[in-house]
Amino acid sequence: MNRPGKRAADLAGAARKLGLGTVQFGMSYGVSNVTGKFPESAVGPLLEYAWQEGVRTLDTATAYGDSESVLGRNLNAAQSFAVVTKTVPLSAGELGSGELDAVERGFRGSLERLGMPGVYGILVHNADNLLCPGGPALYELLADWKRAGLVRKIGVSVYDGSQLRRLIDSFSLDLVQLPLNVFDQRLIADGALRALKRLGVEVHARSVFLQGLLLMKADELPPSMNKFAARIAAYRRYLLEAGRSPLEAALGFIKHLADVDVALIGINSQAQLQECIESYDRAAPLDLARFASDEIDLIDPRRWSSQ
Repeated sequence: MNRPGKRAADLAGAARKLGLGTVQFGMSYGVSNVTGKFPESAVGPLLEYAWQEGVRTLDTATAYGDSESVLGRNLNAAQSFAVVTKTVPLSAGELGSGELDAVERGFRGSLERLGMPGVYGILVHNADNLLCPGGPALYELLADWKRAGLVRKIGVSVYDGSQLRRLIDSFSLDLVQLPLNVFDQRLIADGALRALKRLGVEVHARSVFLQGLLLMKADELPPSMNKFAARIAAYRRYLLEAGRSPLEAALGFIKHLADVDVALIGINSQAQLQECIESYDRAAPLDLARFASDEIDLIDPRRWSSQ
């Protein structure tokens, strides 16, 4: 017999599109992260809580430290999470047999570390690997895994619309992970997000909190980000007037985008996940288009370390 609360949680979870990013399981990550790597002793209880609350997607990668191994040691057989991992990132400007062998070994290693016979999705971690000479052979390798039943969906992790347009013109993709948040609305403005949905591509939004920047007060910013303090302060004033928390606003922005299937969130504790779920459920639509920014130094975290 089901417990009375469990059925309600399952139904509520079915309407949520929250997925759990697991980079914190393998390494310290995020500009607002002051607690470091998530303790492994807490991973099992966290996954159980997430499952009970209807979270169904886990995002990991070979490049996320020992995240895959931590997941493999803590996933419960009763939890059929949709696990998405990524290929080993390659820096080569041309892919040959050596690079493809490295990708093959990396994927087999991922399955071994995860303790799974196959995964829901595999993404090319460095999208430029598909766009360079030898890229079509890399795509065919992933397609072979799909035909063999080792993955259900193949796709790519992208950073911008120009990169994405080149990819969808050349390859049939099942799944795309992309950056999307209140400040970074580029893929909405250029029509890329809508184009993906017309093609039937599953969309996972990452950087929903912009590595925690959207949850910080202006006086909490690291020195390298102080030049954006006025923008952060204006955004916080708007939320105060609207009676919404930064967490509600960030999650609500993705929640009310019909073209997004999963919003990937990173957390540092079970309490944070609970707060995210509660904030997501409360989040009402807000007019946040005014806060879209084209300042690449703000919206692309890859540039932060050089500022």
